[in-house]
Amino acid sequence: MLTKSPPAVSPAGIAFPAAEVRRRLMDGVQTASADDATLEGSWDLPLDSLSLIAVLATLEELFKFPLPPERLVQRGGYNDVETGVGDMFNRLESLWRERQTAETST
Repeated sequence: MLTKSPPAVSPAGIAFPAAEVRRRLMDGVQTASADDATLEGSWDLPLDSLSLIAVLATLEELFKFPLPPERLVQRGGYNDVETGVGDMFNRLESLWRERQTAETST
């Protein structure tokens, strides 16, 4: 039986908005993938990192700090939607934890 892990909670007690982050990432990365496929035609190229930076804009209101694209999007992009969403999600959660820890340390 699979158990659901509890939401990531910062030392300040604020939960990482995982479901909303994942939903917005999935929507944005799928859109970027469709746009890249339209632009590139039949070429089998990865999701372009530059097009994914726009996806971060849809997440900014969920965070109280800047979202640096160079830390959140893999240089060169991704080969598929699932990999892109998973990697960007993990990077966002890691950055969120760093920021929450820094805020409680000061």
